[in-house]
Amino acid sequence: MTQIIGENIKKKCPECGNEEKVDFYWSVNITGNPELLEKVKNREINSFHCKKCGYKIEIMMPFLYHDMDKNLMVWVYPAGGEGREMAKAAEKAQEEDKSQVSQLFRVMQARLTRKAYGFDELFKLMEGKNS
Repeated sequence: MTQIIGENIKKKCPECGNEEKVDFYWSVNITGNPELLEKVKNREINSFHCKKCGYKIEIMMPFLYHDMDKNLMVWVYPAGGEGREMAKAAEKAQEEDKSQVSQLFRVMQARLTRKAYGFDELFKLMEGKNS
C-alpha cells in the first residue's frame, strides 16, 4: 500500500521564492500504484521541483519501495553519510522497542527488505543487480 505522509504541502523555492505543492511518501507500492514507477525512475519521489525557475532537490527522507511482482521491498535512504545515520537510528529504535509487534516487524524486515542509499542503488536492485 502506498502511504503519503503529506499531500499537497506548500513549500517555497529557496532560489526564487515560488510556492509549489509537494507530496511526501512514506511508502511506494508500484504494483498497486503503477503510475508511481515513473516518478521513482525520474527521482521525483520525495523531491522538490520549482516549475518557475527549475530548481530541484531531493528531500532527505527515507521511503519504502515495494514491487510485489518482483518480490522486491527496499528501504531507500538518502545517499551518503546522512542516509546511513538515518538507517542506524531506525535500527536502534527498533532494537530498543521490546514489544511483540516490534519484534515481529524486525523479523519480517530482516527477511523481506533490503536497503539502498540513494536512487542509484535502488535502480540496481530494480534491475536485479546486487549492490
